[in-house]
Amino acid sequence: MRLELLQGLLAFLRAVHFSHLSSHWQVQGLPFFGDHRMFIRLYRDVEGEIDTLAEKIVGEFGASAVDPVVQAAKVSALLAELGGMTPVERALVLEERLQVEVKRVYQSCKMQGDMSLGLDDYLMGVANAHEGALYLLRQRGRAMSSAMVQGPSD
Repeated sequence: MRLELLQGLLAFLRAVHFSHLSSHWQVQGLPFFGDHRMFIRLYRDVEGEIDTLAEKIVGEFGASAVDPVVQAAKVSALLAELGGMTPVERALVLEERLQVEVKRVYQSCKMQGDMSLGLDDYLMGVANAHEGALYLLRQRGRAMSSAMVQGPSD
């Protein structure tokens, strides 16, 4: 059970990374430069989290536990339902869902009594880091809403 939870979280982090990386290429319009830089920051921040979790999984369950074909299928399934969204909308949805997923993994491992101190620290760190990502994305969303209400400046 713990392996499946961690593999699912790894796939989720990889989906977030893939989406943020793609978004930094996709943004356009007036806020382009700011959005481009924001997405660079977001996808780079996730890279270390992915590597750390994958190494924890391999260390405990072996290299086959991070099979790239299985991971790619999970990533694809997670992203498939987010078509038609703007990069900012997609990022916000993914980051909100990631918070739910981290909490679910944390609570499940804790309840099963299968939580090392390192895993506890890792999961708390991921949740904290992505609260920062949510802040950036929510502020960006508010800026978009405010600009649409105010209309073009004279």
